[in-house]
Amino acid sequence: MEPRRLSDWLDYVSQLHTQVIEMGLDRVNDVFRRLCRNARLAKTVVTLAGTNGKGSTLAAVEALALAAGKTVGAYTSPHILRFNERVRINGVDVSDEALEAAFAAVETARGQTALTYFEFTTLVGFYLFQQARLDVVLLEVGLGGRLDAVNIVDPDLAVITSVDLDHQEWLGDSREDIGREKAGILRPGIPLVIAEEAPPTSVVDVAGKLGCATSIWRQDFTFERSGDASQALQWRGRRKHTEMVIDGLSDNGLPMANMAAAIQAAMLLNFSLSEAQIVAAIAGVKVQGRFQLLRRNPEMYADVGHNPHAARYLKQWLAGLPVKKPQVAVFSALKDKDVAGIVKELTGVFDRWFVFPLNVDRAMPLAQLAELVQQNQPAPLQTCDSLSECLAQATSEVGADGRIVAFGSFFTVAEIFQNGMMGADEGDGR
Repeated sequence: MEPRRLSDWLDYVSQLHTQVIEMGLDRVNDVFRRLCRNARLAKTVVTLAGTNGKGSTLAAVEALALAAGKTVGAYTSPHILRFNERVRINGVDVSDEALEAAFAAVETARGQTALTYFEFTTLVGFYLFQQARLDVVLLEVGLGGRLDAVNIVDPDLAVITSVDLDHQEWLGDSREDIGREKAGILRPGIPLVIAEEAPPTSVVDVAGKLGCATSIWRQDFTFERSGDASQALQWRGRRKHTEMVIDGLSDNGLPMANMAAAIQAAMLLNFSLSEAQIVAAIAGVKVQGRFQLLRRNPEMYADVGHNPHAARYLKQWLAGLPVKKPQVAVFSALKDKDVAGIVKELTGVFDRWFVFPLNVDRAMPLAQLAELVQQNQPAPLQTCDSLSECLAQATSEVGADGRIVAFGSFFTVAEIFQNGMMGADEGDGR
């Protein structure tokens, strides 16, 4: 019997395929042709790949497109609380009813073709976008780029946010290998925006061979601090062959390279935007679980960062905050993550680490997690049986004047929200 409710569909799809990941585009492309009959998803498609920063960059491009009066679809993953977060139309998560109809349409179109969870749910998003007849669709790659299900659609512009080590078992053991996989989202002649100052040669080489006009952070577009007391940001970049300057931008707490890349993308897409509209759009960008303030007494932040590159940025970001002592980590990770690399990046940042096992099948065992944390940094370590126990002990440890930073996995942030662990003065989602 065919599922009817969204929860039933999600259970059904998760059991359809024996593998969580199966690289290759033939199967999903065949179903896509039957589902959407080769029609375009939207007038303009933007695909975003990168080790980190895809979600915040996509959110910023989305905000700019909406400010320009465009109708916009956004596909992102994973979700934190509800599956609906993965598919937005005009800034709003799609309804259960719309998703249920889309799941049924994909199920009919696939016939006997096996699809992974990600492939099936990606097609759900594509179906909804096509039905909505949108101006702009923004697609976040799930893994890599070249062989990701999102890559069955040809983009009009590509963004690569960052390239670093993660998912090496699928993408390769070096930045050059991983960059080559991410460059697989490129198509001949489309613009490419890179939110990284020194991208791998592999990315630049692929872009050059395909004739992609490439804009690189700090080379072709940048942010600069104003010299006055306001410390406002000034964006400099290009629209076609014209130098552009946007004044009065504020630091919204998200990575500046990603915000700058989003503005550069909007310029290349010829969005009709005033300076005031750009300033307001960037100021309003919020991404759940990214450097998010959850409460103020004691101060507590959550971040979904789960690889060494993300840990490096977390360290830089925390260094920009007022000093709070003690500053403690609440940390866990999946068993396939580079915990040693993450912890080494954060040496000296935390006065104590509280670690716990995630409540999922892919969790790293507590003993292994604790050993890796202790081996790779000098601060004291406290093990806990659960996240709630960790947060209670951390809260007692820091008192009113310290800071708690919970990070390491989307599952950590999800559990905080699901169980109401934020406190009464939860933050604004930055």
